[in-house]
Amino acid sequence: MTQVIDRVTEAVASCGLDLEKTFPQGTGHLLLQMSRPDRSRLAGQWFADSSRARVVARETRKRTGDDVDVPVHDGGRLLLQPDGADRRIPVLHRVASTPGAALVAHRAEKRGSVRRVDRDGQAVYTKVVRPGRLSATMAGARVRVDGVRVPKVTAVDPDDGTMDCRALPGRTLHDILADPTLTTAEVIAAGRAVGGAVARLHACPPPSSLRRHGATEEMAVTRGWLRQARVHGLLDDTGLVRQRLETARGLLADTGGESAFLHRDLHDKQVVVDGDDSVGILDLDLAATGEAALDLANLLVHMELRSLQGLCPAARARACADAVVDGYAPELDTWRRVPAYALTTRLRLGAVYAFRPGSAGIGLALLTDASGPPGHRERR
Repeated sequence: MTQVIDRVTEAVASCGLDLEKTFPQGTGHLLLQMSRPDRSRLAGQWFADSSRARVVARETRKRTGDDVDVPVHDGGRLLLQPDGADRRIPVLHRVASTPGAALVAHRAEKRGSVRRVDRDGQAVYTKVVRPGRLSATMAGARVRVDGVRVPKVTAVDPDDGTMDCRALPGRTLHDILADPTLTTAEVIAAGRAVGGAVARLHACPPPSSLRRHGATEEMAVTRGWLRQARVHGLLDDTGLVRQRLETARGLLADTGGESAFLHRDLHDKQVVVDGDDSVGILDLDLAATGEAALDLANLLVHMELRSLQGLCPAARARACADAVVDGYAPELDTWRRVPAYALTTRLRLGAVYAFRPGSAGIGLALLTDASGPPGHRERR
């Protein structure tokens, strides 16, 4: 399958595009995130069976509008879906085609996001999902957390599957880590503020409608990604990964802590820090109840990942991770669960990055890492 990834990368490049991410959908089917030279994005799909690609292209044109171009390349295997063209969420193209709108994210046949400016001059993001799935997206979006900014929901259309949210001011922790003009002290201050905000999020009473995502569910997600990586020939089955997965399973088999309000996809691009170190948390679409250690571990491992990607020096990433932990001030019962969730996060991200062009080395480094959790210091 490595050859397939190379083939898809070459096919995408022949269209004048860059392949940024691939998402496996079973054998012989990949969802694609691509970008144009101006860095605007578009989605696509690749099928081993060209007849399936042609059927999807035909249905996409029919559902989106016959005037929409849905080209097929690579011998009929590579399907491009520009400007939000999508047979499952046809509303996305309509929203993205609004004057002044910009498509900022599109996962083919799953979801999309469009940025625009409303009549008050405020930046608004319209999230589009498949009709019938908006209730799950909204479950955590309307929560208010004391001392933490969250995007304000300004409009909802259940029939179209759309939800409008106001943008939050500030810079993401990801951008702060990458900014060489900031001092280490400034980065530490931002990390400490983020840690405190995450602690307040976890202390917020979770809505009863949220689904549970505990150790069992996290192991299932991790196993699923590793299975896809093996099936697609991107992961050598040397036994090391199996050993680490078994270690994680054993660690998570112990009784966990109390249920908290989880973000469930918490990383450095999901938190924004304003000039006064006030913190906002984005994209609560996957909110769930579970152990606070899961969110904390996911955020800390992503800072380790940024140093592996060359975004910032390892020392800066570690200092920021330490500051997050200090700001969060986890109870011992929470902190003792962080290593287990850090291990599942490394395994999952290792498989995820195996599917990304040019990132196989990063994925391998995460899969084979045997260190303790980032931000690790003995806590009493």
